[in-house]
Amino acid sequence: MLIREVHEDLIPQVTGFLAQQREFGNCGNWDGLFRYGWKRSEYPYGYAALDGNRVVAFIGTIFSERVIQGKKVVYCNLSTWIVDFNYRAMLLGLLLLERIFKTKDVFISSLTPSESSRDISEKMGFRLLEHTQITVPMFPAVVPAPNGNGSLLISFDIREIRNHLGDEDRAICDDHSGLPCTHFIIKANSGGLYCYGIGTSSTLRRLRALGAKWLNLCYLSNVDVFVRNFQSFKEYVWTHGRFLLLRYDSRLIPYRLSSIQFKTKRARQFKSAAFTSCDIDNLYSELVTFNKY
Repeated sequence: MLIREVHEDLIPQVTGFLAQQREFGNCGNWDGLFRYGWKRSEYPYGYAALDGNRVVAFIGTIFSERVIQGKKVVYCNLSTWIVDFNYRAMLLGLLLLERIFKTKDVFISSLTPSESSRDISEKMGFRLLEHTQITVPMFPAVVPAPNGNGSLLISFDIREIRNHLGDEDRAICDDHSGLPCTHFIIKANSGGLYCYGIGTSSTLRRLRALGAKWLNLCYLSNVDVFVRNFQSFKEYVWTHGRFLLLRYDSRLIPYRLSSIQFKTKRARQFKSAAFTSCDIDNLYSELVTFNKY
């Protein structure tokens, strides 16, 4: 059995393997695994186990280089971890995971673990990154303001947003500009403070006829600015994109946004000796490359 890094040459074999698996058989687009703007050639798309020339196990790795607490670190988000049913007794999943652990000083996250992979990860030293998800309604005002209010800039136009960003946020914006993300900015016209946000979106099935959608937060550059201007933001988002419900991991906003909120369980995991759960958002992950939550 051979464990190999997955680069461009091995992608067709990996996608062929994934298409045959019941868990992924309905997925016809693998760009979320193999096409994103921040990819660096020295990092693989994942690791695969091969029996001869046949892929029998795979774990996806979305590597990036990020600045956390002022330090440049290697960040790796895990996704699409699967072993062919006939090979599961060989513990190939653990062999794939161990290859990732060999990367020096890497911050590893697993944002969408299955129940079985979550149990295995815990035994391998992963900790809980998140356990609670908050949903807040964003009911539109009877007469919504055209742009929040006169003292604020609220925009979902990525070209306009980019002009107001600092260097670090501009780099994040550029990295995610080719993905199916929702970008927004809230900025006081009288000052330099702003909140740049990135989220994913999904249709509210029960209100599909109205075009109503979820806005799922993945990143906020300034939580205080967002919270302070949330009421104005609510007035604008319905007219912009029919966003009716806001959803976010509780660690992203440590304040109560509304008297009406709903909590659900959502396990996310991480492994790092140097950082804590508060140091990582949901960017540079399969959440944004696949536009899910």
